[in-house]
Amino acid sequence: MNEKILKNRDRIDNADEQIFDLLLERLDAVTAIGHIKKQEGLPV
Repeated sequence: MNEKILKNRDRIDNADEQIFDLLLERLDAVTAIGHIKKQEGLPV
């Protein structure tokens, strides 16, 4: 396959990996906020 295409597909794969990692980090923060609100008796 064309080397330029492969290089750009690798870039896409790397970006997808970073997006996935950031979404996991966001989910962790959202979960933590939910637990804090529950402990404080605040609406979730």
